[in-house]
Amino acid sequence: MSNNLSDIIDSLISDSPSTELTQVVKDLKQISTTHNITDDLELSLKKHDLFKFTPVQLPNGTKDRTIISKHNLKQGWFVDSLRGYKFQYDHLNRSVLQCESIDKDDKLVQLDAKIRPVLESIYSDFYYILIPSDEEDQDQEVRLILKSIKLNNANFYNGEWTSEHLFDLESSELLESKIKVDAHYYEDGNVRLIKESELSQAQKFSNGVTGLFDVIVDLENSLQLDLNKSFVQLNENQFKKLRRLLPVTRSKVQWGKNVHNYKLNQ
Repeated sequence: MSNNLSDIIDSLISDSPSTELTQVVKDLKQISTTHNITDDLELSLKKHDLFKFTPVQLPNGTKDRTIISKHNLKQGWFVDSLRGYKFQYDHLNRSVLQCESIDKDDKLVQLDAKIRPVLESIYSDFYYILIPSDEEDQDQEVRLILKSIKLNNANFYNGEWTSEHLFDLESSELLESKIKVDAHYYEDGNVRLIKESELSQAQKFSNGVTGLFDVIVDLENSLQLDLNKSFVQLNENQFKKLRRLLPVTRSKVQWGKNVHNYKLNQ
């Protein structure tokens, strides 16, 4: 296949919200009837899953949910040593393959007993995974990946929250932290919001897991405040420039009071 078409497929998959991948793949197959794009799709989907952290339901007769990422891929298997499973993943068909039991990591199990209650007190519906460091000199470091998804196709919107935190409880340091919000609204138009935040330098904390999440919540609140400021700026600047001084009704619109009552295309 031409490099140009492969690049287009890779770009579309990479830019697609995780919540809409299935539909994007279906559409790409329908419009590429003269080319076999299976290999390109699989390669692009794998890259998407590894770097954007795809949540999966384990087919083990339980309600176990986990996340696949570049951090827990080992020799072709995705490993979840907290829950005691390793599995392969069919990126093209979006399904778990060959799920096998492995020994659980006792340190992670003990850590999870402290972390999970905190997560449940903050987030309503989420996937998460704890991944220990592979480096011998960094064996106390643990990576927490958290993903929460909201699907509401009936009202033409969906979104996801992704956060990644690398921490060391022994030294009481949050070493890395990345948060991303991705929301898509597509009724009578196509509007997408992407907001990212990253910890600029390692941050110390006290009081164990409680102190760790105090820092994480502060980072999340800061991101939310930035979002709120962005909305105000959009309303006061960009959107205001797009409005007519007098709409087709010849009556001046009270945007500040009535903006929530207006809908697109009406």
